[in-house]
Amino acid sequence: EQYLRDAKIASIYEGTNGIQAMDLFARKVAQKDGYRFKRFVSFVTDTLSSWKDHPMHELGEQIQHSLTELQEVTADMLTEAQSGNMQHGLLNACTYLNMFGNVATAFYLGEAAVIAHDKLQSLFEQNGISGAAEEKSFLRQNSEAAFYHAKVRTAQFFNRNILTQNLSMAATITIDVNFKSGSGVYQLDITETMIVKVIWHTKNRRRPNSPEQKHA
Repeated sequence: EQYLRDAKIASIYEGTNGIQAMDLFARKVAQKDGYRFKRFVSFVTDTLSSWKDHPMHELGEQIQHSLTELQEVTADMLTEAQSGNMQHGLLNACTYLNMFGNVATAFYLGEAAVIAHDKLQSLFEQNGISGAAEEKSFLRQNSEAAFYHAKVRTAQFFNRNILTQNLSMAATITIDVNFKSGSGVYQLDITETMIVKVIWHTKNRRRPNSPEQKHA
């Protein structure tokens, strides 16, 4: 809990999450015909390709799938922006930031897991460890081995429990383009949609010293 509370400051340095999110989409991604985003995608794709024959290749496949989703969402948002509909990108900037962040986090955790796996296997070989029972016993006794094992398990946990949330975030972003919010008196205009989203994000952001977080 203390780590989470201390790390919360990272989300409010130099402005709010919303400001950083709009900067990511409107400046970092949209400028120069998406040049920075394309470089990021190229770098990640090249690295993931090198994992194809590695025992941790499943992590790479999961990340590649989410990267493809991110590319599709980014293309849709840029298309809307280029057609003059900047509101779509700005209204969905926070969701896009979370989606992008999950892909980047999964990638760097995956890189660490690949290295950690190789280090762990070397320790097993050096100490003559073989079989699941011996490996489990060795992990309890050797702190270095436990450290590498935790790196792998952390990446696996993130991919299975956090990265999978990108599917729903992608749907949230694209639904604004493909779905009209009601009809007649129930159809939301752009101002009403903005108000709803601001209220939603505000209510779902918890301050580090809030009572509910203290007792979590």
